[in-house]
Amino acid sequence: MKRGAKIAFGAVFAVLGFALAAAVAVNQKPEKSPLNIQTAPLAFLDGGETAFAKMPPAPRLVNFWATWCAPCVHEMPLLEEAARQNPAVHFSGVAVDHPDLIRPFLRKIPVTYDILTPKFDIFFLFDTYGNKTGALPYTLLLDEKGGILARKIGEFHSAEEINSFISGNLP
Repeated sequence: MKRGAKIAFGAVFAVLGFALAAAVAVNQKPEKSPLNIQTAPLAFLDGGETAFAKMPPAPRLVNFWATWCAPCVHEMPLLEEAARQNPAVHFSGVAVDHPDLIRPFLRKIPVTYDILTPKFDIFFLFDTYGNKTGALPYTLLLDEKGGILARKIGEFHSAEEINSFISGNLP
């Protein structure tokens, strides 16, 4: 092969290499920064937006649930009972369903604590906060500043179990 052909051949490979590297760089997704549960965007069922940081500071029990999750449905009346027994702790349910499915469900199993929906990738939050499998129900107990005091993957079986979860982990 002549010297000129070798240079042209090398130049073509160099250009292709740079093009491939640029395409890969453009298509790479930026790494996500850890999601902060206090500032994560949430929505009320009526459409209003909020975040835990916008709510009055208090210890908070956050229960992630879905209408199709039998253990979640079973523990909702227990959470309601525990919420009444622990007025100093703010209870919030974060449903991983569409509001159009949640509203009729809550007519059958009403609760008085806040029901919210996430406006972010819920499974990224689960991963960030220790629920690597994405299992439901998933419950976090937060301090007034949003720090995690305790977490539970799986169903609570009694209001007393929820009360112990709270009292055993609050400072």
